[in-house]
Amino acid sequence: GHGCFLELLEIAAGQLGFTTTITTFPDGSSDDTLDKRPIAFIDFTARLNAKRDPLFHQILNRRTNKEPYDITKNVDETKVITICQEANQAELAADYTLKEKVLVKLRDLTMRAHIVEFTTPRTWKETVDLMRIGKDEIETNPDGVDLGGAFLEGLSALGQISREQMLDVNSAAFKQGLEMYKAKMDSAMGYIWITTKTNTRLDQISAGRKWARINLKATELGIAVNPHSQALQEFSEMNELFLELHDLLKVKSPYRLQMLARIGYGPQVDASPRWGVTQKLIN
Repeated sequence: GHGCFLELLEIAAGQLGFTTTITTFPDGSSDDTLDKRPIAFIDFTARLNAKRDPLFHQILNRRTNKEPYDITKNVDETKVITICQEANQAELAADYTLKEKVLVKLRDLTMRAHIVEFTTPRTWKETVDLMRIGKDEIETNPDGVDLGGAFLEGLSALGQISREQMLDVNSAAFKQGLEMYKAKMDSAMGYIWITTKTNTRLDQISAGRKWARINLKATELGIAVNPHSQALQEFSEMNELFLELHDLLKVKSPYRLQMLARIGYGPQVDASPRWGVTQKLIN
């Protein structure tokens, strides 16, 4: 996430006539956890010849498209290759698959990983706590997983959807949630992923920056993207699937998968609600 922010910031700065010098982790970092030390220092310099990145024009169009994709429409491989080229560099690479035999395995694996996250109480609660149910919650805290629209508003008003129900693995709301996710997983028409040579904090920042470019380029080319990185999460219940995914994609240690996403052609979706930038600046 920090890497995505830095990439978008640099692109936007260039459009406004500034070059940026970004120093990541100027006071050092820990591989165990993020602490209060800064993620990055950023210096801006006004220049007449500042680089204008054509991907700037996709920033406001960029989406995480979580809807089911069109299973009758194959993804254009030449476009996927172009998207991957936005990420490839010496210490980091993007790759993809459109092969049906591999897609079947990845659809199944990503769904099993999702079930592990759903049925592990502490990890599922982290997600449920960030859900914003209905218009009032979304507008009050526009920073989580928004559950809006007339249908969900109606269920909420009738008391048929709540955090308590979603946490109950035996509830109708929980089971419906799983069915909805399976429809999405089964509609994956391809996958794209990012691999780094190691797994340092700098690798993670670099992966985030390149992921932003992949998403922007996919937007430019009309391809929908939805991260499915549950199997890359670092908690004990996910260990087996973490190793299975690396094995399936032939990523051997010390190389490390940093991002996995399904791709395809999906419906137009609205932007997610978010805080205004002035509400996050500290003077």
